[in-house]
Amino acid sequence: MFSSTNTKVAVDHPQQESSDLAELFQQYFEVVPATTDSLKRVVYSIRYKVYCEDLSYESQKCFPDGLESDEHDCYADHYLLKHKSSQEYVGCMRYLKKQKNRLLPFEKLAALPSNSHEADYAELSRLAILPEYRRRMGDSQYGIDTNASIAEERRLFPHISLGLILVGPALMLSGQCSVSYAVMEPRFCRLLKRFGLHIDRVSDVFNYRGKRAVYRLSLSQIKSGPTPLVTNMLAYIQSQVTVQPSLHLVCTENAPRVQKVPRLQQSKPVCLHSVPSNG
Repeated sequence: MFSSTNTKVAVDHPQQESSDLAELFQQYFEVVPATTDSLKRVVYSIRYKVYCEDLSYESQKCFPDGLESDEHDCYADHYLLKHKSSQEYVGCMRYLKKQKNRLLPFEKLAALPSNSHEADYAELSRLAILPEYRRRMGDSQYGIDTNASIAEERRLFPHISLGLILVGPALMLSGQCSVSYAVMEPRFCRLLKRFGLHIDRVSDVFNYRGKRAVYRLSLSQIKSGPTPLVTNMLAYIQSQVTVQPSLHLVCTENAPRVQKVPRLQQSKPVCLHSVPSNG
């Protein structure tokens, strides 16, 4: 789920943003696949701080260990956003591929048109950025005029959420699936369209921790003309999320078990310009 309370993204004139913002994103951040138990605990800790402590979307009493998770996490791929200079993990998101005989979270929230013709699809969800990092980037004590690095980061900050959102399209370009869904606020849809990602609303707007709707993004929509900022960020993120096979936790009815699941092999980023021209 994507919420403007949890994240902040620039909405003014993205077409005018130059590619140097993509370079700044590469300079200050990297996307890290959470493929180990310790990294997944970092993911769940960030989500606890955001969804339980900061937004009160979930009850803290349900997660006494300070790790927010649900029944979908053991078959999801998780990703962290790492702040390079501090070596801190400041955000996360997860990518859920369709499982046989199992509904994805978005399919339980709203009446949707039949998608039975789609053999492979996924859901982007649980995007979160640490509240202390959001506050730090908005804190005037850092002094934009006296600290060039902080000034650059504060300029870049509105695009950090965009970087996490683009993990999904980057995985799609790498061959994970051809369609992704997300539950988000309508304003996020308008924002992504301004960046050249034309997603489709496939449900009515409903109340779920605020006004939300289900949106659909196809591979053809990703390739149909995003802005240079998005194109450059996608190439960078795609190079980081294509990882080698690793041990992956698999859900069973009786107990979770560890199984070696093939994951993405290293591949060359897809060139969006080679193709003519969905919180």
